[in-house]
Amino acid sequence: MRTSRNEHGTVLCRASGKHEEVNPLKKKFQKRTYQSLGEVWEDFRYIIKRRLIIRRAMRDLLSPAFRERLMLVVTEVNGCRYCQTFHVIRSTSEIIHQQTH
Repeated sequence: MRTSRNEHGTVLCRASGKHEEVNPLKKKFQKRTYQSLGEVWEDFRYIIKRRLIIRRAMRDLLSPAFRERLMLVVTEVNGCRYCQTFHVIRSTSEIIHQQTH
């Protein structure tokens, strides 16, 4: 079941087609999986259309150390051991870099 949030803070459930109020603190996280290649393509197009905003946020608005801590949380939720390993190494190098500068 995929959802999208609108400007009013409600969530459109694509399965039911209804807008619902959702408290993210009370709702259990559901790991997202793609049901079709079209869904993957849809997300890819979304990222490409907003790549300048995303790039600015990742480079200018977030410090490298915070960005890596954020990535650690995301990879922990997703459960990908390869991504976890990469981001642990990367976050460790960011911490060492901050301590030496």
